[in-house]
Amino acid sequence: MAFLLVIGLLALYFAPFLFLPIVLIAIGVHLTGDFSFIADSLWGDLF
Repeated sequence: MAFLLVIGLLALYFAPFLFLPIVLIAIGVHLTGDFSFIADSLWGDLF
């Protein structure tokens, strides 16, 4: 989680347009505990 926070702050400084997607991913990781929410959401949308 700290890694995503650092990446988000660096993105805010260097590439502000990437800040929102990084924040959304960080919130998803915080709520679910891992990155599997991305695959679950994609798989659920496809099938």
